Amino acid sequence: MKILVKTTLLLALNLILLFTSCQKEKLDIDGLPIASKEGKNTFGCLINGNAFVTKWYGFPPKSGVSCSYGYIDYNISQDQCFRVSGYNAKNNAYKDASVRIYINKIDIQEGVTYKLQNQKDNGAYAEYDISYNNASISSIGELTIARFDITNSIASGTFWFDTVNDKGEKVEIRKGRFDAKML
Repeated sequence: MKILVKTTLLLALNLILLFTSCQKEKLDIDGLPIASKEGKNTFGCLINGNAFVTKWYGFPPKSGVSCSYGYIDYNISQDQCFRVSGYNAKNNAYKDASVRIYINKIDIQEGVTYKLQNQKDNGAYAEYDISYNNASISSIGELTIARFDITNSIASGTFWFDTVNDKGEKVEIRKGRFDAKML
């Protein structure tokens, strides 16, 4: 009887390890998620050369990625807004860091590259923030939409941008990529 219990426990442990290892996110040489277009809820970039990969450390565990597309009511008119963001509560190099990208009042199309500027009202812009204190808005950059599938609620793309933090230091966001399910 003891052998049967031990064998059952060992088999259950192996199955748990097998399933959890299969769900691990695959990373490239820079430590970033592999680029994909399947709605895997991945988001990563290099912040001043350090890998930033999103993760939410709460219960239940989440990916740390948020993506939405819809209408925002500005008094009388309604305008489209796309937003994708990544957050990591325990990133080694950048604790409580987040990177957010917005496209306001512009039709979104696959294969199009949008200039990330430093204005929030009309156009595309990005923000980098630590602990949601003083978000640094992009001064220059680009966002390329690789997939924008409303039917399946999937958005994926690549991005890069420069900004200046609250200490006046230049922050370089490079090799950014996301593959998200839109809310």
